[in-house]
Amino acid sequence: MQEHLREEAARFARGDFADPMALHGHAMPGLAELKAGAARIDVAYSGRRDGAAIRYRAAEPALVAGLHRWFEAQVLDHGQDASGR
Repeated sequence: MQEHLREEAARFARGDFADPMALHGHAMPGLAELKAGAARIDVAYSGRRDGAAIRYRAAEPALVAGLHRWFEAQVLDHGQDASGR
C-alpha cells in the first residue's frame, strides 16, 4: 500500500491522474481543475504505521473546490474503503 500511494502522490504532483481516471472515468468531478492546476497543488506523501496518506494543499479557492469534488466522487465510488483518518 505504501509504495502504491508514494507512486500515486508523485503522479498526482505531475498532474497525472491516469489511475483514478481508469477506475472512475475521465469525467470525474473536479478532475479538469486538478489536471489544469497541478503545478499549484502541493501533494505530500507520508508513511504511517497503519498505511500511508497523501495530503493536498492549494491556495486557490477553485482548486480547493476541485479537490473536494474529486474526493467526494472517490468516496462515493469506494465507500468505506475511502478513509479520511
